[in-house]
Amino acid sequence: MNSTTYQIKSLKGEHTCSHTTENKQADYKYIGKRILHFIEDNPDESLESLKNKIRRDIQAECSFHKVYRAKRYALVLLRGDISQEYKRLYDYCETVVRKNPTSSMVLKVDRSCNPPILERMYCCMSGLRDGFLDGCRPIIGLDGCFLKELYKGQMLAAVGRDGNDNLYPIAYAFVEVEKFDTWDWFLNLLLRDIGSHAERGWAFLSDRQKGLIEAVHKHAPTAEHRYCLRHMYNNFKGKFKGEELKRLFWKAASTYNVKQHFRVMKEIERICPKRGPTQTPFEWLSVVPSAHWARCFFPIRTKCDVIVNNISESFNSYILEARGLPII
Repeated sequence: MNSTTYQIKSLKGEHTCSHTTENKQADYKYIGKRILHFIEDNPDESLESLKNKIRRDIQAECSFHKVYRAKRYALVLLRGDISQEYKRLYDYCETVVRKNPTSSMVLKVDRSCNPPILERMYCCMSGLRDGFLDGCRPIIGLDGCFLKELYKGQMLAAVGRDGNDNLYPIAYAFVEVEKFDTWDWFLNLLLRDIGSHAERGWAFLSDRQKGLIEAVHKHAPTAEHRYCLRHMYNNFKGKFKGEELKRLFWKAASTYNVKQHFRVMKEIERICPKRGPTQTPFEWLSVVPSAHWARCFFPIRTKCDVIVNNISESFNSYILEARGLPII
């Protein structure tokens, strides 16, 4: 206004500069905001595919590290800050117990640090516990799985079977690592909520995890404890290969007849006799008490003849997406 102005009507000539997609101003926060809605619809998009989309739509060249940070920033905007979730756990547990007074929520923290650091968290909802006690079989599958969010950790879970042989979650716990101490802590709280083995006569089914066998023996020394045959066979075939041994292994484990079980074991001993100090398949199987893996030795009181821990594996698969979300 009140000055000389001019307007370019046309510009003749060819552009000779090379086009560049490198832009330092396009940092991970800017890119994260631009791809926010895409990440909301496709949270599992691979970094390579995301990098190509950024180059095509935003016309910015990014390293995989910047793409990773942009995706994580977009997830923080959508889901909230992962680190802030831990500060809300006290309120979360208090809310659950207030709305479900008989539920069990336990937090174990290291108070030697300031602020305190979460070590473990246990949860047993009253509705799930009561439903399990009223209408499910007395067998409990125990297993652990890894959490995939920023601070890692593992989740231990107790899963039951209802009358239709469907999985029924009972209780779960967040722990730092799977070991005897954490299984001991988890089983102590679990049996406190659902009743002891002497009172209820529980049977346990597990994959022979580290520390779990000792923890079960400590809290329920006379309880039936079955080993998952699929995991047991994976350990067996690592040393002894062959289709004939595989067939005999599963036959010895799945038969309902005790005499048939011993006949199959003798057959395993016959086809692989003792030669030198090397352990034979028969000796390997004899080390594990038959009551833990042979169906013919299972008590009939449980009314369940399962020999694999599929219920726990199915539960871990079912919550696969949730295992990558913030803790709450």
